[in-house]
Amino acid sequence: MWPSTFDNIDFIKVDVPNTGNYDKNIYEFSKSYEKRGEIEYFYRISKYPITNKLFNIFLAQTSGQTNENNELPVVNITFIDACYYCNWLTTGSKDKGTYVIENNIPRLITKDGYYIPNENEWHKAAFYNPKTEQYFLYATSSNITPVRASSFSTEQNIANFLYEERIEDSLLFKNYENKITGNLTPVCSFINSFSPFGTFDQNGNVWELVDTKDSNVKVLKGGSAFSSSYSLKSAFSSICDINTRSKEIGFRVCRGF
Repeated sequence: MWPSTFDNIDFIKVDVPNTGNYDKNIYEFSKSYEKRGEIEYFYRISKYPITNKLFNIFLAQTSGQTNENNELPVVNITFIDACYYCNWLTTGSKDKGTYVIENNIPRLITKDGYYIPNENEWHKAAFYNPKTEQYFLYATSSNITPVRASSFSTEQNIANFLYEERIEDSLLFKNYENKITGNLTPVCSFINSFSPFGTFDQNGNVWELVDTKDSNVKVLKGGSAFSSSYSLKSAFSSICDINTRSKEIGFRVCRGF
């Protein structure tokens, strides 16, 4: 059933080790034996992307400004904004917490709190099937391309994306010079399309920020309402600068306790 409230962040515990497993989908894509998703420790990741409603609490307390108060995923935020949000969740102050931000460069200093998932954490929660110890191609617990939808659906294997075929590999902002556009849907609009661990919307709707060792460039995963079905695949990713703002980019958080 539809969740009764989104006033708090719901977390999913990812506690199944998969040391040594590599994603065969990535191998078929790049001929690389990347052990993406290989994680020994348990962690918690938010069940849904952070919404405007949740982010507004942070904005009201730190800047006095808010977005439209709804269940759409928050967008037009930078990676640094997301780091400030994680600090605030951890300590109540955007300037103290899991991240140190110096010269406009964020650095994760502890996972004893809230933080942005790294690529392995995001990947495992989205695609790894602990029952088979293999990876799905899509974050809807499927190896078949999800069906496109842009409104509430109770069907399985549904995602919000724009094109069936491969049109692009990066952020779609122009969409054929703005002649074709997508639209965001409230989080968990597809209540029967979820990952094996029970996360929602890791495919489509918004690209999600993923932390990387590179201080200036971050990975984007999952595709968006403005991209093609090709972008949803487990082996695919895009990148952005830490200061990028886009109507396509959102995020979810991890919790280290």
